[in-house]
Amino acid sequence: MAFGFNQESVNGGLAKLVRQFCTQQQLTIPADCLNYHDAQRIPFTVWQQILHQVNEQYQQPALGLHIARRIEPAHIGIMGYLGLSCQNLGEALQRFERYHRLAYDCNDLQISITDNMVEISWGISAGKPGQLVDETAIALFRNIAEQLIQPTRLALSHVDFVNSPPNQTRIYEQYFGCAVTFNAVRTRIAFPITLLTAPVNRADQTLKQLLENQAAALLYELPEHDDFDQQLQRYMTQAVQQGNICIDEIAQHLGLSARGLQRQLVKRNYSFQQRLAQVRETLAKQYLLDSKLSLIDIALLLAYSEQSAFQRAFKQWTGQTPHQWRTSQQIHG
Repeated sequence: MAFGFNQESVNGGLAKLVRQFCTQQQLTIPADCLNYHDAQRIPFTVWQQILHQVNEQYQQPALGLHIARRIEPAHIGIMGYLGLSCQNLGEALQRFERYHRLAYDCNDLQISITDNMVEISWGISAGKPGQLVDETAIALFRNIAEQLIQPTRLALSHVDFVNSPPNQTRIYEQYFGCAVTFNAVRTRIAFPITLLTAPVNRADQTLKQLLENQAAALLYELPEHDDFDQQLQRYMTQAVQQGNICIDEIAQHLGLSARGLQRQLVKRNYSFQQRLAQVRETLAKQYLLDSKLSLIDIALLLAYSEQSAFQRAFKQWTGQTPHQWRTSQQIHG
């Protein structure tokens, strides 16, 4: 089991979307992007890596917004076709709330209506995927929803991100056509309740029940999220990033004693040190995707006292040195 979105995944059709984008932009297609077809699930950590590899080549801000411009319902599989079978946006949102994990399975989703506004938000129970991943997801959702109700425009009232603001925030306000906030509690979009009655363009309801039955079967096959594991990975990540890895403090965050935490880990068939190694491995791969970080920088960020200790550990995890892994990811385009 890998740390960080270890059970989460996205629809394999998104790999096709990225391949099409790279081809159009004359970019190198990430190797991982060639390994998945529409009927497969892309592990979330792989999806993160794919986006970061493209971003290193693209060298322009707000990559996720540009990728999302090319989205079509087919790219999110049965969820897209189910949306096309609905009468209006409100009905499509009901299906989305029920089956959203089939398209994009990451953090918890909430849909609410407040002050004549529909709010759709995502939490951070599984962690923060980062601005690039989040902006891609939000832009994909907005563009798919708008395609469903063409020629009606999905006029957003506001967009919130949980991440720190990027250098050029004006791009996001222009793209979404509304105020965009960063460092928010939840990732969120909002639009007027009146849009719920917007009819789906060329709605075809003949296959609705068949599609819903198939969606229910596919949803049943997805793994259930382990809340304990998500909390553990969050506190372990914080400990590594703060350079203070202490089992007693991590256990205290979870409301357990150190011995109680170890018992919970045994039930899940791994030890504290194994889990810590998984945390560091995933963080290491994220850091290695940033070509501006040296190996010394990364070793310090992972709370290693020496670069050599980090290199030995990484070779043990992956069978490659950090330099070999970084090169294999084609992050230099």
